[in-house]
Amino acid sequence: MILAEIRQSAPVLGYMCGHPGKKLLFMGGEIGQWDEWNFEKSLDWNLLDYEAHRGRQKICRGPQPIAERKSALYELDFEHQGFEWIDINDTDNSTISFLRKGRTPLIRSYSSTTSRLWCVKNTFWVCVPRLL
Repeated sequence: MILAEIRQSAPVLGYMCGHPGKKLLFMGGEIGQWDEWNFEKSLDWNLLDYEAHRGRQKICRGPQPIAERKSALYELDFEHQGFEWIDINDTDNSTISFLRKGRTPLIRSYSSTTSRLWCVKNTFWVCVPRLL
């Protein structure tokens, strides 16, 4: 059960990383800590003894190299021109999609269904605005 929950967090983190602005995971979020953070004690680093929590840590590291290679994820990070919704009303497919703009634009699409909380669809058509 824990492993499934942690795997489900990967697309949600990807969705978060696709949006403009700087990203923040609170203390322990990167290892899937269950207890609330307490300034009087250390994080539960022993959770990394478990495969699921090491997986969560790996998932949290994943978006950073992508963000460094995809200029659209940082060039216009604090400008409204750097983000555009493509479709937020696709209720038939339970999908949202948006465009990040920069030297090389990037399209992100996410789906929420009852069978899988969040998943990235492998094949999905969206109408993309003309980029000048």
